[in-house]
Amino acid sequence: MRKKTINYAITGCLIILISCVLYAILKLYVFFQRIDISIIIANIIVFVVAAALILFLLKKRSDLEESELLDG
Repeated sequence: MRKKTINYAITGCLIILISCVLYAILKLYVFFQRIDISIIIANIIVFVVAAALILFLLKKRSDLEESELLDG
């Protein structure tokens, strides 16, 4: 994996996390709706998956940087 691709993937995951929070804020505070299953799915399941993916990508990026230092 290239470093640039990893950075794009991390940025995408951060956008997903931000959109989950904005979705919940809009539903709860703007439209004055009660909490429902869609908010729970968005803010727990998707948030956990995106956060785990970010951690995995950060580990891949640090391994890539480490291998570049050892090779060069």
